[in-house]
Amino acid sequence: MNIGHKEILEGIDGIFKRGNYYYSDYILNQLKKQETLILLQDIIAKSGKTPSEAIIVFLAAIRYIGKDLDALRKLEQNDSFSDFVNNHYHEINHISINKKVQGNIPERGFPILEIIGKKLRGNSVGVIELGASYGLIGSCLLNPTFILENKNEFIKLGYKLPENPKKICCYLGIEIDPPDKDWLLACFSNYDDTIRVNSYIESIHYNSNFQLIKASAINFSKLKEVNKFLKMNIKPIILTSFMLYQFNYEHQKRLSEEIFEFTKKFNGHWIRQEVGFKNEIDGLEYFIEWNGKKIMNLHDDKCSNWEWIK
Repeated sequence: MNIGHKEILEGIDGIFKRGNYYYSDYILNQLKKQETLILLQDIIAKSGKTPSEAIIVFLAAIRYIGKDLDALRKLEQNDSFSDFVNNHYHEINHISINKKVQGNIPERGFPILEIIGKKLRGNSVGVIELGASYGLIGSCLLNPTFILENKNEFIKLGYKLPENPKKICCYLGIEIDPPDKDWLLACFSNYDDTIRVNSYIESIHYNSNFQLIKASAINFSKLKEVNKFLKMNIKPIILTSFMLYQFNYEHQKRLSEEIFEFTKKFNGHWIRQEVGFKNEIDGLEYFIEWNGKKIMNLHDDKCSNWEWIK
């Protein structure tokens, strides 16, 4: 991918958020240095990432290698960003090329709980999530009462909560490259969110009704774990949360057809959280589909707020 410094600088300006510690003025200036631009250009060329994705994964790599969620702020305090990058150049380059941004939050499960509670009262429900990352949404769907009882600790102020959450009975997450906990946390752009999600992960206890496996979403219906899941006499729901748009057209078409065939065969449903381009004036839109029909508008990809489509 032939991306020049101009495009990378545009990407830096695009993701920079004033007042957010992760993207402070210091970090912004360090990213715009010639030696950093050269490194980012190499990462993009070898990985095929967009400039924005390469920048975010590059900063996550620094936190990951430093084994410190507060690493960027400490580098700023000591004015040692360049020294750290130079000392870990090859490791940063390798991680940034091979890993992907896998930030996720359990709050994405709130509108899913709302939909399941409204659509499937009285049914035993199980969720198969494709592109599950660390399985945080699944942990939310399995433990809504515990999470809502501790909302002041786990949930960011201002999030809309499900009114009548229905706990699912089992969850199977499928992810082609499940992140370890440290990488997941390194991908967060805000230190406070990192601490909050870390506290959440440490407080949730998993048992046999939660399973996360390494596999491709394509041909998921042929996995032995899926066949075992279907023998549990439950209503199967396929969940895709902001993942399908990342595929090219052919893979999107192929996976969509597989999901529709699967849900038809096993009397299941497909819940799709997605982002799309609305128009030139309004830009992006965030929404949820139920069996291919839009039923809910989202405020953002963090699902901080939602409303039913009438």
